[in-house]
Parts: sequence; C-alpha cells; structure tokens
Amino acid sequence: MDTAPALSPCKYCHQQCRSSSEFCCQACELLFKIDYKSWVPQADQSLLQKKNQYMDSDDFKSFYKNPENESEFSFYVEGLQCASCIHLIEKIPEFYPQVTSIQVNFGLSLITVQATREFKLSQFLALLDELGYKGTPLSKNENLSEKYKSENRASLKRIAVAGACAGNIMLFVVPIYGGLSGTYATAFNWISFVLFLPIVFYSSVPFYQGAWNSLRYRVINVDLPIVIALLTGFIFSTVNLILGKPDIYFDSTASFLFLILSTRYLVKRIQQKTLSESSIMSFLPVQTVEYKTELGKASKLSLHIHPGDTLIIQPGQIIPADGKLSSFNAEVDNSLLNGESLPQTLAMGMEVYAGTRALNKPFEIKVERTLADTEIGKIVSSLEKESLKKTPFVTRSENISHWLIAIVFSIAIIFFFVYGGLVSYDAAFNRALALIVIACPCALAFGTPLTYALSLRKARDLGILIKNGNVFEKVGQLKTLFFDKTGTLTSGQLSLMSSFPCEIPADWKQLILGLECRSRHPMAFAFRKSWPDIIPASFISVDDIPGVGIRGSYEGSIYSLESNHAREETGLMSVKLKKDDSTLAYFYFSDELQADTKNVIELLKQKKYEIGIISGDRKAVVEKIAHDTGVDPRLIFSHRTPQQKLDVIKLFPYACMIGDGANDSLALSQAHVGISVKGSVSLSHNSSEVCFTRPGLKSILDLIRISKRSQQILKLNLGFALFYNFLGGTLALLGYINPLVAAILMPISSLLIIINTYRGLK
Repeated sequence: MDTAPALSPCKYCHQQCRSSSEFCCQACELLFKIDYKSWVPQADQSLLQKKNQYMDSDDFKSFYKNPENESEFSFYVEGLQCASCIHLIEKIPEFYPQVTSIQVNFGLSLITVQATREFKLSQFLALLDELGYKGTPLSKNENLSEKYKSENRASLKRIAVAGACAGNIMLFVVPIYGGLSGTYATAFNWISFVLFLPIVFYSSVPFYQGAWNSLRYRVINVDLPIVIALLTGFIFSTVNLILGKPDIYFDSTASFLFLILSTRYLVKRIQQKTLSESSIMSFLPVQTVEYKTELGKASKLSLHIHPGDTLIIQPGQIIPADGKLSSFNAEVDNSLLNGESLPQTLAMGMEVYAGTRALNKPFEIKVERTLADTEIGKIVSSLEKESLKKTPFVTRSENISHWLIAIVFSIAIIFFFVYGGLVSYDAAFNRALALIVIACPCALAFGTPLTYALSLRKARDLGILIKNGNVFEKVGQLKTLFFDKTGTLTSGQLSLMSSFPCEIPADWKQLILGLECRSRHPMAFAFRKSWPDIIPASFISVDDIPGVGIRGSYEGSIYSLESNHAREETGLMSVKLKKDDSTLAYFYFSDELQADTKNVIELLKQKKYEIGIISGDRKAVVEKIAHDTGVDPRLIFSHRTPQQKLDVIKLFPYACMIGDGANDSLALSQAHVGISVKGSVSLSHNSSEVCFTRPGLKSILDLIRISKRSQQILKLNLGFALFYNFLGGTLALLGYINPLVAAILMPISSLLIIINTYRGLK
C-alpha cells in the first residue's frame, strides 16, 4: 500500500514544506543560494536600471537623502509577505557592496538603507525588482500613507473594473437563463465575451504574477488554482461560443474574480491597519518640544529632534527621545516601560527613556537617541520582525493548504476524464470547474495570519507586548507559573522605614547616593526619594553585584551597600552601609504586595495552574509573602542566585517565569514562556517573550484569555474551512453546485472567517 509522501524541512528556515520542494518559499530559496554564494544578481544588465538611470544624478539623489545622514535612503517596498522576505532583503549587503546595512519595517512596508558613495538608486531598484519586490524611493518629507493610498487605489480600480464587467455580464445572461435563444442569445454571449476581456487582461494581472512565481519557484500558492480556473473557464467558454454550444461560464468566472479581488482587498486593509499600528508613532506621538539654543529657547516638532539637542521637558509631557538627565533631579512616570504607576526620582546623569512621562517640574535632558534608535523604538522594531516568524500552527495551515490544492486538482482532473468519458465532457468540465472554484483554500491562506495579527493587537491594547504569535500556543501548554517576589508579587516601590542609628550624617547620605546614583534598583529610588536635596558623592568606580550589593572606591576607602540578615523575621528588607570591613549603619525597607496579587493568584489556582515563587530574598521574607498569597510551600525557592533560578526553571518543562528582567534574565530566557513585568527595558525585552507595560498582575489573566481564545478561533477556522471545502466540493461533483454558485460561495467562506475572527477577539 502506498504511503503519503513525508514532509521535508525547508533547507533554509527548516519549516516543513512539500516533499517535492527543498524550500518553503521563493525568499528562502534565494537566501540559501546567497549564503552558499551560488546566486549572483544581474541588476547591472536590467532594463529597469537603464530606464531609471536619471535617478543616479546628484540632484535627484540629494532630494531623497536623509538630511541628517547623507548616506541614508528610505524606500517603500511592495511585495513583502513573510519573515523570509525580511531576511532576504537584510542579506543584500552581503552581495551588494554599495549597501552597508538595511533595516526593514514590515508593518510600514518600509526599508532604510545605509549606502556608500558609489550607491546607485537605479541599480538598487533593479536589484529589488530581481528579488521580486517593487521599490520606490522616499524623501524625508513624503507621507507614507500616500503610498498606501496609491497601492490601494490601484487595487480598487481592478475591483471596480471587475465589478462593472461582472455586473453587466449578469444583465446579459439573465435573459438566456430565462429561456432566450436564437440571434439575441448569441449576441448577448458575444457581448459577455467582450466584457470579460478587461477582467482577463487587467483585473487578473496580480493573480498571474503570483501564479508565475508559483511555477517559477515550484511552490504551490492560492493564485495558481485561481488562474487555472480563470483561464480554463475563459478558454472553454470561448471555444463553446465559437462552436455555438450553450455551456458558457463568463458570468460565473467574472463573479468569481470580482469576489476574490474584493475579499483580498478587505483582508489586505485589515492587515495593513493591524501591522502598521505597532509603529513607533503609536508610543511616541508627534508633539512640539522646547530645546536650548545659543540665543535662548526655541520650539520644533519631535520628529526633528537630533542627538546632541538639549530638550526642556515640561510637566505632563511624554519624553520624545532617549538621553541623559542634565538637571539635578527629576520625577518621571515609567509606566509604559516597566509597568510602575508610581513616580521614580532620577538623579543627574541617569538615563531617561523615550515614552516616559515627566511629572511635577520641568527638567532638561541631553538627547542621545531618537525614534527608531530609542529603547522603545528597538522594542517595536523587534516586535514587528519577531511577529512574522512562522508558528507551528501557521506551518500546519500552510501544509494543509498546499495538500488541499494538490488533492483538489487531482480529483478535478481524474473526475473530468472519467465522468467525461462515461457521461459528458461538458458536464464534467462544469462540475470540475465548480470544484476548483469552491475548494480554493483562500480562507486557509489568510485565516491563521489574520488571527495572530488581531490577537497581537488585542494584547498590545491591553498593555501586553508579545514578540511573536508562537507565544499564544505555548501559553496554552503551561502547567506551572513561577513569580519573582520584588517588583512582581510586590509593588517594587520600596519605602525607607527606619535606620540604625536613627540619625544618619549628611556625609553618609552623600556616600549612599553616590553609590546608587546610576542604579535603577528599588532601594536606590527609595534613598533618592528620602533625601532629594543631598548632593551625591563622586566615586572613582562603582560595581553592582546582582544578588549581593553595590560597592565603590572613595578617598582611598571601599564603601558598600550589602544585604543584611538582621530582623528578616519582621518581613522588612534590610541593607547595611560598610566602610572597608566596618559596618556604619543599617537601613530597613518595606515592600507591599501589589493590589491585585492575592486575587490573581487565587484565580490562577482555580484555573488549575501550580503557583510558585523563585526569589533572591531571604527565606523568612519569601515565606511570609507565600503565606499571605496562598502559594504552595513545596514550590517556594528563596535566596536563589540568577543561575540557581535557572536551575529551578529547568526542572519544570512547561513553566512560565514572571519576573523583573534583571536578576531573573536567565530564568526568563529559558522558561517555556518568559514574562517581564518590570526592570531594565532592554534586558527585560531581550530575555523574555512577553512584556507587561501596565502595573499589577492582571495582565497574566488577559494573556491566558487571549491565548486560549486565539487557539480556539484558529482551530474553529481551520475546521470550518476544511468542512466547507469538503461539503462544497462534494456537492459540486454531484452537480448540485454550478460554477456561478461556487463563485459566490467561495468568498463567503472567507468573509465568515473574517467575521468569526473579529467577533472572537473583540
């Protein structure tokens, strides 16, 4: 008995693809050839390059150069489809020396190129064309939304032509269906033929391009069956029209193309809106900012800020760039970046991040990074790239789609010859065409990516930043949830409760603030909040040792702040100030539970999750928190170093680590799902797959709910699409559905999936 051919991994991305193909898509094939130096671009000989040689003049290039960086150019690129497209374009510097680096913004269909003096716009556009993409240079002042409008306008024109022609064709065939015959019937059929020509030679051009790429790179896509159904229906109908036979399908084929174009346009607009909303402008709105000049003060739009500018930030204003604090101190709201709703006091020279909000009083910052180069900009860029990675469910959907196309074509061909030989080739063609039309797997092609895109947007609206859709599938597999204590279960906003001795000399305060002047640890913020008017001492060097303390050299002595064992039974955290080997003072801090911690843990336990704590704090402190929250004593791990936290996580194969991204970074990176709720923006994002930007732990419940719902929708959509195609295909072969009805029913399945996805993720 023959067995089904085994699926083989793509030679480049290792995702499964058809056994007859070594690559899952065109981009992966080119990437593989580029890596092994077996592909050489032919852009030099391109007709497109010769046509665009005028672009290489200095005057033309100067218009499109970035005025702030003359080696930088931006391009709007049509044809970006998946993560491999991004990887392929970013590989260009490896074989095209005129380009030193490329950044791709998939959501905006935008690429930014760093080029050499020898860079030629015409040659680069020809190279993009050879790779299968259409590029358009952008000037700095050009509105990207106009490019979307232009591309969408072209799609609407094709839809309008197809709709007008299909509608008029229907007007002429209705009398024929009503019994009209003779000369008028023949004339009406010829008019239908003429009306069908614009659909064949204009409206259907995008499908021809996709089908040609499918054949050229031996990859099955949904454009191939559409083109075959279109051309087969057109040719068969034309032949019958010439021979005077009644089986003519201009009406059904025209309706089919119109509905397919309309559905594709709708899906494209949804995806444009969903992906582009994750741009940096969603987090850094355009605003007017004050900056210092030689003559005093001036104002400009935040889009025009440069590194080196000194900005004057007003209370309530969102900080538009990363930089260093130039004022003595400042209070900021860091809730966007670390989920902390309470203000934090920063000292002169500390990092200030874009996206945070100024509080209470004006202050100055020296700009170091703007827009995409800021920490939040890097996160957004990474989210856009990571979100395109194929998940196992996407891979399964693609494989099912490929097999469905192959099976439908095989059945249609076999049915045509068998049924045609036994009964009638006209009837066989009618039913085979209806099968191909109704069983076109368009719903499978976009249903899964659409679900993930909407789920990612829904999560972002709730303050949950997710790197890729694979997280939703992994969250559904979780069995154990481990929490860090400080800053996760507790607020992380420490308060200095007492000290010994009670009166701390001013010079000791200066030493402590000098040690903590660059630290973002909760204790550092507590010290700065308690002594806002004290000027920090200047240390020669300061070393921060995670889990131990901080130490530095000052006037020949070593001063340090270290963890203290004393009075831990009270639940207070404590540190001691030491000079060399002598202890000078003790300080005690309180850290209250997050307002929603008890409620969230109770709800998680009701959902049958095992709850544990992994903390670097002392045993008594952790056990008190565990007792207050009802955590299982068997899953309490206290006084753990970062490496020991990692060792604990490795013991639980389907565990989630929820921490602040600093001491928890190793555990976050190795957990089945790592979630950062607080801490260093860069470190938390790099170490984890999920970042919570809102205070509290309620976001974990939202994440579980969205993950569960997205998986339900994916399975429901997949099951519905398969059942719809099976039932429709069967009825088509039995003769109950003709090509016209099939053309109407096929896009209805896509619309139902869109409606179901939107309804499920409201």
